[in-house]
Amino acid sequence: MGRLRFCCALLIIVSIAYALQLQARGILVASILLAIGTLILAVITPIPAGFRARRIRVLQACCAYVAASAPASAIAILLNPNSFTLSTLVLPLAGSLLAWWAYRSRNWRRVLGFEGYYHD
Repeated sequence: MGRLRFCCALLIIVSIAYALQLQARGILVASILLAIGTLILAVITPIPAGFRARRIRVLQACCAYVAASAPASAIAILLNPNSFTLSTLVLPLAGSLLAWWAYRSRNWRRVLGFEGYYHD
């Protein structure tokens, strides 16, 4: 779960930079949507997720990020066709991959006697 949280933190940093770029271009609706999705992910990411309930919260935060970043990217492209960059596709795709990763690891449980080893 530590690697997943690290990847979420990297996505948060990239998303903030892209939201600021959208705001500078005058696409405020997309910037606000992306900021809301990033905020949801940023609230959950620092919490260690050793238990199933916490891992499900990480999954929900990743899904909320995808639900906010995909329309933000679509709005950014519709309002300004010149703003179509790799970031408009990468952010929702990366969020989807993180949500899939969180979904796959939601039922893991610790194996006693082995530090950092998890079973399905």
